Amino acid sequence: MDPENSNPAEIVRPYFIPAAVDFKALPAEARAALTEIVGPAYKTLVTHADSTLERLAGVTLVFLLTLEVLDQFQLGREFEEAVVGEFANPDKRAKQIGRHLRLIASKQTQLDFLFKLRNAKAKYGRYFP
Repeated sequence: MDPENSNPAEIVRPYFIPAAVDFKALPAEARAALTEIVGPAYKTLVTHADSTLERLAGVTLVFLLTLEVLDQFQLGREFEEAVVGEFANPDKRAKQIGRHLRLIASKQTQLDFLFKLRNAKAKYGRYFP
């Protein structure tokens, strides 16, 4: 899907993204991330999940993924400032990178949980609603 020309109605909007967010007004990179990363993850992990527990784990994972993408945009701005010589506050950048790494670790923990849940469901399916 081409995010430049995509119809905002086609973009899957996770419930935690406020309705006031105008997808057409977003930068092309943000639309691409929502269209090609967040939307498909939400469809797969939440909308098409087999159980409530999988949907709950999936929505947490997608929320963390969305935060990760937003952090990447912020860190990209920091990179741009450094390249053009407007060096940002190094303490602020270090805090942002630390936050980003903690977010990735949280996402990995949630992903591990989802895989364990799916493996348990495959093995002990009769115990899962």
